[in-house]
Amino acid sequence: NEALLLKAKALDYLGNYKDALLIDLLALKASIQLKDSILIARALRQTAGMYSTQSKINYSIKLYNASIEISRKINYLKGLGSALNDLGSMFLMISKYDQAIVLINESILTKIKIHDTVNLSNSYRKLSMIYFEIGHYEKSIDYILKSLKIANQINNQKQLSFAYYLLGMLYTSTKDYGKSLQYL
Repeated sequence: NEALLLKAKALDYLGNYKDALLIDLLALKASIQLKDSILIARALRQTAGMYSTQSKINYSIKLYNASIEISRKINYLKGLGSALNDLGSMFLMISKYDQAIVLINESILTKIKIHDTVNLSNSYRKLSMIYFEIGHYEKSIDYILKSLKIANQINNQKQLSFAYYLLGMLYTSTKDYGKSLQYL
């Protein structure tokens, strides 16, 4: 079943979303048959991500919620933090900012609790993006700087790239073009 999830993820990265979704659904079915709660939570989350890629937002939200519910029930904190972050991202996509903020903040607290610094940087970046969208630039800058600090500490080039880009956009939005140029 782990192999199915990995295969689906590989197909997703290759852009073969249709087959990735089919394999995710097979992995979910197998996880349910095995009664493996952690794998069920993971498969639900991964399948939700595939539905969001295909703009099937309602399916995605339902599956993320199911993953969150199972993760809470079995105290699977890593999965809980990731699913909360992903659901928060979904609400960001559909401009439900208050819900997104609550979910991302809970994700941050969960990730701090389990010392998941790699994904913590991502959650701070997501929170920064929400505040950017609603025009709270100073809060957005505070959170992206937290993300940047962690990304630097763990040398996460992907998160560094995202953080620099968002900082450039933020400083452009606040008309601080000198700082903007430092990051773009």
